[in-house]
Amino acid sequence: MRRHEPLIKQQFEAWQHGPVLQYIYSEFKTFEDRPITSRATALDPVTGKRKAVEYDVLNADLKKFLEEIADIYTKLDAWQLVKLSHAEGGPWDKAWNHGGVTNPGMKITAQDVIEYFNRP
Repeated sequence: MRRHEPLIKQQFEAWQHGPVLQYIYSEFKTFEDRPITSRATALDPVTGKRKAVEYDVLNADLKKFLEEIADIYTKLDAWQLVKLSHAEGGPWDKAWNHGGVTNPGMKITAQDVIEYFNRP
């Protein structure tokens, strides 16, 4: 299944060890190198308390696609994921090494991701 549009609205940043969504990093950074054992939370504007983030219901095709992707990538260790994310000419590499200069925190465009993963 090839996708021609982003699955999320947020933009990834190119960090040293790979692509990062800063708000996800902030939510789970306390786990450091340990397995994540809780759900993401968000502030409920009505109650003023934090509650588990609810996710959108996915259509069957998209759910199957994401499960297949997760099945592959969750079997890899952190350094295998770093190596994959740092592929020469890939979206992370393009943002991080823009013009041959390292640019920490640079944005990875959705268009670069779409083009890279939909290449022949």
